[in-house]
Amino acid sequence: MTVRRLFSVLPAALLVASSIVVGIARPAQAAEVSSHQLPSLSTAPIAGITRTRDLLSSPRATPAPYAQPELSSPSPAPSTQVQHLLQYGGGVNGVPGVLTSTPKVYLVFWGSQWGTPGTDGAGYTTFSGDPSGEAVVLQKFFAGLGTTKQSLAWASIAEQYCEGISPGATSCPTSAVFAQAASPTGVLAGVWADELSAAPSSASVTQLTQEAATADQHFHNGTLVGNSPSDIYIIASPPGTQPDGFPTAGFCAWHSDATWSTSTSLEDVPFINFPYITDAGSSCGQDAVNGSSGQNDGITIVASHEFAETVTDPMAGSGWEDSLGNELADKCQWMSSGPGEMENIGLSTGTFPVQGLWSNAANSGAGECVNATSVTNGPGLTSTVLTTTSTAPADGSSITLTSTTTNYSLPVTTGTAEFSFTHNGVTYLLCASTALSSSGSATCSSAALPVGSSTVSAAYTSVNGLSPSTSSPVTIEVKASSTPSPTPTPSPTPTPSPTPTPSPTPTPSPTPTPSPTPTPSPT
Repeated sequence: MTVRRLFSVLPAALLVASSIVVGIARPAQAAEVSSHQLPSLSTAPIAGITRTRDLLSSPRATPAPYAQPELSSPSPAPSTQVQHLLQYGGGVNGVPGVLTSTPKVYLVFWGSQWGTPGTDGAGYTTFSGDPSGEAVVLQKFFAGLGTTKQSLAWASIAEQYCEGISPGATSCPTSAVFAQAASPTGVLAGVWADELSAAPSSASVTQLTQEAATADQHFHNGTLVGNSPSDIYIIASPPGTQPDGFPTAGFCAWHSDATWSTSTSLEDVPFINFPYITDAGSSCGQDAVNGSSGQNDGITIVASHEFAETVTDPMAGSGWEDSLGNELADKCQWMSSGPGEMENIGLSTGTFPVQGLWSNAANSGAGECVNATSVTNGPGLTSTVLTTTSTAPADGSSITLTSTTTNYSLPVTTGTAEFSFTHNGVTYLLCASTALSSSGSATCSSAALPVGSSTVSAAYTSVNGLSPSTSSPVTIEVKASSTPSPTPTPSPTPTPSPTPTPSPTPTPSPTPTPSPTPTPSPT
């Protein structure tokens, strides 16, 4: 079988600088060190582990700009090939075409060459044989991926892709099951120092695949588990080793999968062959973003590339690739300018360079490489200071709010926004389920806000089938009118009523005539 080498070396001419964003460190899970021999695959209930078929070898035979670049010359600028949209491969025998649950990244530091494990002040696992500190860089990157709006924006590029649709489709309806590429709590699920023995000096594909399956057993209590909608195993080789011929074989890393058949299904374990990246120097991204201070730039540039591709194509060719066999990161690798250029993103765990990714939805549906900055770090809400002539809070003014989201690749084909405001600690709904335009805008008309300070925000749902997002809040001050009330017109002096004419003295009634005495009846 050919080997999937999806990330080629970086031409030295593509070293650029970028600004730095400072993050806050977060404790991480300490590594588990091997203390016992895991069950051999040969005795496991499911045997026959093999490496999956692969569509691309290294160097690739595809035309420029995706052929392997020469180290002495810059990578050719993207041309018409980038216009090939990614297509859904249809999945294979129950293996997911994308990872549909929050990713769980398991870091496996393979081999006794890593040296003695320890823990730094933030709780991350360190190794005495790790001169570049790659282990801590990887832990921090995956522990922080998704903890900031900027990293969620980067992940949202991959989250436009889905499964449960027809093979060959280039877009996803809202009813599809979408990829998940980040979590507000990070995606690092476990760290294992597999140091029972030394890693091979030049591990073969079979050996790398075996280690991935062994890691799957380790993290599942000795049981080999396949077809997880979330698990990714990163097999990190120690410094000085050359897994699959790195770094002279023309790649920086590749992702693949261990597969085996049962009586009823095909099982799959996605993994990444992750050599000791800094051993390759500038050929694999050293100083590519942060100049002379970016000695470790390549670690997370390469990690971001392979992670995004594993999320959207966990089993080679069954997920999202274009007609030339390129995945979403292949199409944008080593870009040093434009909307898909490599850049720093800030996480809660620090600042890390990543590469841009291909978005089918960008460029009005024609597709384009984009990064976190071009996607931006969240939708924006715009409004103005308002004045009302009412002093009663319940009578607030009627206004129009417009919110435009740039958190998603355009055009927007589906999606709604819900406007709300908070006043005196209580949240009220202004406009519900307002449809977004193709440019990502929504309008809330005749919205009533009370006098005083209110915080307004817009929550977006089902935008092109991607994860929900909420705008940054905007404070709006509704002021009582300072215009004095007009002087009231005095009422006219009332005309006095005329003196009433006295009623005439009534004429006394005449004295009644007495009735005659009745004559008695005869006896």
